[in-house]
Amino acid sequence: MVFDELARKTRQVSRDAQILVLIEESAAALFNSFPDHFILFGGVTLMLFHDSPRLSRDLDLLASPGQLPDPKEIQQVVHAAIQPLAETLGLGQLEFREDVATPALAKTMGARQSKTAFQR
Repeated sequence: MVFDELARKTRQVSRDAQILVLIEESAAALFNSFPDHFILFGGVTLMLFHDSPRLSRDLDLLASPGQLPDPKEIQQVVHAAIQPLAETLGLGQLEFREDVATPALAKTMGARQSKTAFQR
C-alpha cells in the first residue's frame, strides 16, 4: 500500500515537472517573440523568480497597453517552442483550445489526450 502511494506521488511530481518545463518554455518564447507586450504575474512568477514551492499550472500574463497580438499568432509561437519538448517528454501532440479571444483578452488552453496540460 505504501509503495502504491509513493508511486502515485512520484508520477504526479513527474507530471508537475513536465508542465512547469512547458510553461517556462512558453513564457520564454512569448517574451522573445513579443517583447514589451506582456507582463508575467501570478504563481509562475513566484516559482520562476523567487523559488516558491507553490505549484502553478497556468501562465498569467497581463498585456501591455496597446493591441494584444493575434491569439492564433500567440498559439503558433508557443506551439513551435514547446511541441518538440512535449514529444521528448512523451506527451505526444499538443492541442490548443481558444476559450476567449477579444482585442483585450485571450485565454488559451494547451491540452494533450483530452487532459488540460496547462492554460495561458
